[in-house]
Amino acid sequence: MDTVIDGYQWLDNQVGWTRSQVTAYWPASNANDAYSTGDAFYIGSNYQFSRPTILHEYAHCIHYEANGGSFPPGSGPSPHYMDSESSGGFALTEGWAEFFPCAVDNTPNCPWGGSLESTVYAD
Repeated sequence: MDTVIDGYQWLDNQVGWTRSQVTAYWPASNANDAYSTGDAFYIGSNYQFSRPTILHEYAHCIHYEANGGSFPPGSGPSPHYMDSESSGGFALTEGWAEFFPCAVDNTPNCPWGGSLESTVYAD
């Protein structure tokens, strides 16, 4: 819960906007699950202490509401990573969710490896 509150407060402090309440489900039915449905997110027990994963999934919820209750059109691979751009909508959705944990923690270094400044699509 503290991690989500940190993300909420960062967003409020940066842009003065917050989204409505999000429901977090833990543990998800599969220990390896971590996903968002837009107004909720699910965290499997393997990710319960993963701050970057929780912030990533919460970022999807932020994006969903900011986009009027939907994600941009476009699918992508599963699993995916920072440089797995496959469509404009997927790049925007995942790009925001990859950026958010780094922004909240004020670091360009991605906890899952690499850096926002060295991604193939940084330019």
